[in-house]
Amino acid sequence: MNKLIYDPHSHGQKVVFSTAQDLDSWLAEQQRGILFAVNNCNAVYTVIKMDGEAPWAISSLNEFRSITFKNLVNQYNLYFIDDHQMIDLIEGCEN
Repeated sequence: MNKLIYDPHSHGQKVVFSTAQDLDSWLAEQQRGILFAVNNCNAVYTVIKMDGEAPWAISSLNEFRSITFKNLVNQYNLYFIDDHQMIDLIEGCEN
C-alpha cells in the first residue's frame, strides 16, 4: 500500500505529489486500485475523482460529498492500494 504525501514546499524530500495535477498524473499511471482518505478519527473514505467544478469526492457507506483538493490533502491522510494488494489482504484475513 502506498501512503501518498502532500508537500507543496518540497525541498528534495521524497514526495508523491505536490499539486492536484501531480496526483492526477500519478493516479493515471496506476493500473487499478482504490484511493482512500483517513481522517484524524480514523474514519475511512473512498476518494472518487470526478469531472466538473468539484473534481474530488469522498464516500463511505452512509455518506457522499464533494471536497476540494485543499481540504482533501489537509484534512485526510491518503492511501492507495492496488487490486493485487487488496486481494492479498482479503485472502490473508480469510485464512
